[in-house]
Amino acid sequence: TPLNNRGTKSSYEKGTIACNYTKIIEPVYKNNKIAGVVAEDQKSGEIFNSNAKKVVNAAGPWVDALRLLD
Repeated sequence: TPLNNRGTKSSYEKGTIACNYTKIIEPVYKNNKIAGVVAEDQKSGEIFNSNAKKVVNAAGPWVDALRLLD
């Protein structure tokens, strides 16, 4: 929706990374808090680490599958 696109664009301009077609392989923790993820690009197969000050779970209907990784 346009509202979501504006929010994503605004966040991106402030340094956020938004990824589509990405599978979370495992969460990364630091001091018992989530600090990022190990993820796989589902189009290229590339595995990458993403570290962050804040992590937003926007998995929608796949939220339970993602929580099982924790």
